[in-house]
Amino acid sequence: MKLSVVIPVNNGAGCLGRCLESILASSAAADGSVALELLVVDDASTDATPCVVERFRQRLPGVVVVRHEANLGVGEARNAGLRRATGEWVAWVDADDEVEPEWFSRMTQTLQTGDPDVLAFDATAVWDGGGGRYPVVYGRSAGLVDARRFALDVMGASVAGARLWNRVFRRRLIEGLEFGGRSFEDYRFQVEALKRARSVLYLPERLYIYHRGANGLSQYVEPKQCLEALLALARDADAEPDADFHRAQVRGVAIMAADFLRHADLSGLPDAACLRRWVRRAWPILMREPDVGWRLRAKAFLAGMGL
Repeated sequence: MKLSVVIPVNNGAGCLGRCLESILASSAAADGSVALELLVVDDASTDATPCVVERFRQRLPGVVVVRHEANLGVGEARNAGLRRATGEWVAWVDADDEVEPEWFSRMTQTLQTGDPDVLAFDATAVWDGGGGRYPVVYGRSAGLVDARRFALDVMGASVAGARLWNRVFRRRLIEGLEFGGRSFEDYRFQVEALKRARSVLYLPERLYIYHRGANGLSQYVEPKQCLEALLALARDADAEPDADFHRAQVRGVAIMAADFLRHADLSGLPDAACLRRWVRRAWPILMREPDVGWRLRAKAFLAGMGL
């Protein structure tokens, strides 16, 4: 059995070493029955990222390095890694994050015994700069979970958004799928992948450390691209023929859109009004959610956005 792990990186010299060191320690603690293929995709870094990668090549057997001459964005970096992956299973790690010592052994043991299409596990989020730590958990019983229910939860942003770093996918499940664009590319990818899944196994253990910047979210540094991506996701949600998936996608995209409308610099973006109108139209669907607590939180959240 082989596990392929894709790490996209751009100008990550200050954090990539920490990430690779944690993967090295985690894989070294395993029993050796599972091969690790590590694919580091350098998306045209201009700092010392290539030097960091070279330092670890001798210590991490099975490292594949892909370098882009031009910056193509995290989506294309993930696509490049996925195209080169040869393992039966594929996982992603962000270059500014870490994995726990038990990450590799617990993932691979569970994959070998459970053999699901998708493995999901918990994580710990860390606010860098002394902002504290908090758990990122799915909160269901360990073992097989209903694949459709899990897909709906992810689409509806109930499982820490649509993060890739606490999932492992069977490679043949995601053949033919690609990450599109530079923003929210992981959400669309997971929506399509989970529609295909027949089995999802949940491991309620925190195996990943997700680092968040001390100044909060940074995904809106290119607001025009974010806006275009969200409008495309809104169109996808509107066109979804499955009624349950439609409601879940509207819920997830509306929450992401509301957060964007609150935090991003919208100056010079007239299409932001289109997104704001779409979120307002989504309101009746959001308020029909059966979870009363979620409805109250969504209502307060969107009201705070002036929506």
